[in-house]
Amino acid sequence: METTILIILVAIIIFGFKCILVVPACYAYIVERLGKYHNIAQTGVNLIIPLLDCVKAKIYLGEQNIKTPPLATITSDNKTIWYTTNISFQIANPEKATYEIASIPKALSQITITVMRDIISKTNSDNIFNSSHNISLQLCAIMREGVERWGLSINFTEVSFAKSADSFNQFTAVDNSNDFENSNVIEEFK
Repeated sequence: METTILIILVAIIIFGFKCILVVPACYAYIVERLGKYHNIAQTGVNLIIPLLDCVKAKIYLGEQNIKTPPLATITSDNKTIWYTTNISFQIANPEKATYEIASIPKALSQITITVMRDIISKTNSDNIFNSSHNISLQLCAIMREGVERWGLSINFTEVSFAKSADSFNQFTAVDNSNDFENSNVIEEFK
């Protein structure tokens, strides 16, 4: 009789600890109930039902940076210009960031490449280096509008240009880091 009560007490204590979910600062956890979105566990102590609820993803809400690799594009006067971009963003809506898009770094890279090709194709090569700041502002404004549906917020963008293929080689030697694979944007649980 005493061992049965002891086993029941231990089971209740274990179940009680499994009901508590502690979320660290700058994170939000996506909680699914029976495989369907249930809620977002915010920073602090949250209660879950252990057998029904599970954490789908841990989302970092702090500022993050993505650097695109150096790329070539053609200006309005048919000259090749090399550029790279640095995008600073935050996840504003963890639910959308989890369910609306498969890979945030790849999507941001692709939208950046598309927007930069459009902006540079309308600009004369003589004006590219003088209007770098304006190009960054245009890129930022267009990207803010484009990534809103993914639950992201663009803080700023930086654009760097290189004049030729020779400059490109020096350019890539300085910074060819691609943090996409090491990004901790969303940690998946399986």
